Amino acid sequence: MPDVTVSGWSPTPFVGRDHELEVLAGALDPDAEESTLVRVSGEAGVGKSRLVAEAVQRAGRRALAGSSSPGSLGRPSDLVLS
Repeated sequence: MPDVTVSGWSPTPFVGRDHELEVLAGALDPDAEESTLVRVSGEAGVGKSRLVAEAVQRAGRRALAGSSSPGSLGRPSDLVLS
């Protein structure tokens, strides 16, 4: 597996979220015929960034991640890529 640097990745064991990891694994499938866009949303602090980082790390892939602040949706430049 190639080296992957993922912002937000932690050495703390990741437990639970099996269904969500399975969905993200499908989106990160290198044999997929089409690109996939996945929106991960939820309240602050529920582990969205960690979930995505874990899925990307396990897949040994790269992913483009972004964020936006509440209330800014629908305006130009809402999504801030990280």
